[in-house]
Amino acid sequence: MFVRLNNTSNSSNSRNNNNKYICKNPTYPSFVATITSIQKVSVGDSNVIYIRGSNFFPPVYNTTFVNFGNFTNLPIEFYSCFYISFIIPTSAINGTYNITVLNIYNKLCTPCIYPGINTYSNAYFYELIN
Repeated sequence: MFVRLNNTSNSSNSRNNNNKYICKNPTYPSFVATITSIQKVSVGDSNVIYIRGSNFFPPVYNTTFVNFGNFTNLPIEFYSCFYISFIIPTSAINGTYNITVLNIYNKLCTPCIYPGINTYSNAYFYELIN
């Protein structure tokens, strides 16, 4: 619902002094990433995990990272609208790992819109067998 404000105190449908419309009770899209599926791909000596989902941010903003068990804040190697990827650390041993995507609030791409907290996606479990 958009409300125009003017200098009349009784009017709730007017413009402000700069003739700009003011949004009353705005809603914004979710800042929380969502994982819908994962897929492992071997590339040379590296194991890469592709994550399909939503609400990922490009690496240029330095706001989206991956947590792979105790390996936290892993950088994104590939980004598109619905996919990101990361490299499994070579020091990871066989076992089950909890994968989450972390969106870090910063003022580069999210000024004054979100509450200033970091958000974590749903967890996806991955069994690493080398």
